[in-house]
Amino acid sequence: MTERVAPANKITLYSWGEYFSPILLERFEKETGIGVEYEVYDTSDEMREQIKSSPGEYDVVVMDDLALQRLRRTRVIRPLSLDLLPNSEHIDTKYLASGDSLDSGVSSLPYFWGTTLIAYNKKQISNPEHSWSLLFDSRVKNHVFFVEERMECTENMLRFLGHPPSTEDAEQLSEAANKLMELSLIQNARFGSDADGKDGLDDGSIWAGMIYNGDLAQALLQDTEDKIGYFYPKEGTTTWVDNFAVPKDTPRWKEAHKFINFMMDPIVAAESSTFVQFATANKSAQAHLAKIDPDLLSSVVFSDGEARGSTLTEGSPNRQRLIHDGWIALEKSWVSRDAAGQDAANQLTKLDESVSDSE
Repeated sequence: MTERVAPANKITLYSWGEYFSPILLERFEKETGIGVEYEVYDTSDEMREQIKSSPGEYDVVVMDDLALQRLRRTRVIRPLSLDLLPNSEHIDTKYLASGDSLDSGVSSLPYFWGTTLIAYNKKQISNPEHSWSLLFDSRVKNHVFFVEERMECTENMLRFLGHPPSTEDAEQLSEAANKLMELSLIQNARFGSDADGKDGLDDGSIWAGMIYNGDLAQALLQDTEDKIGYFYPKEGTTTWVDNFAVPKDTPRWKEAHKFINFMMDPIVAAESSTFVQFATANKSAQAHLAKIDPDLLSSVVFSDGEARGSTLTEGSPNRQRLIHDGWIALEKSWVSRDAAGQDAANQLTKLDESVSDSE
């Protein structure tokens, strides 16, 4: 297969969907003459496999801190050139990846940060206990949602069970996998993208589910019925950072840096935060946010005081294998569950047709 190579005056940006303002992308092109082809992915697993299998295709990739750990270790991404990134001085260094420093070198630069919460439908559930246990409540059966991210789902189930989220213990990891299976088979939980969760809250099909605080902020803006409630689970939750990184095989190294540097400009970072409704990791942008969107600064987007959260932990190869095996079993349960549901629907259709024919 012939490898697709973009022209030098165009970069390919690979990220979550709706993570960049079209206005800002157009402004970048006008200022630099470099076009941006924006491609999206739904899960971190999908992103990692895609950039490993398509060398030279992507120039700037936005990835969470766990994916960054993995791709940095396997050298799929390369260290950034700070001399090409003067706007890196505006970054809040507490969000830099572990081991990175603006003095000694970085493998990435932070874009947004946030926390994971539980959102619920107040018209269906009133005053719930602030616990992951809500997702196992019989009242929300068939209306439960989880973001399809295996490490985050597993670690939050470990928290719910009272185990360390970074545990290497096989029995504890098995317990967490069984809890996820219970959500699938007994609660009939949906697992999907963060956009699926936001849409489900909006249309009322989700009564309780895991959601990122930025997606929650977007859902709240659309909540004209005041039906969405939310809380930080008392057992704790995850905190995360999404980062800019550059794959090692890109032939458009300087163009990629120009884009990252543009996004690190404080005014651009503030406008991007307002558009996406996620918290910028740019400390200098907050003064601009105070002028253009002061409500965002005081919202759940910039709040992590209650979260009792921690970042995801990759751990040993054995831990990764156990989590992977549990997740594969979970995915198989979705397939069999959905297939059974479809078979039942087909049988009902045939029955209806038979009754119609007899009449």
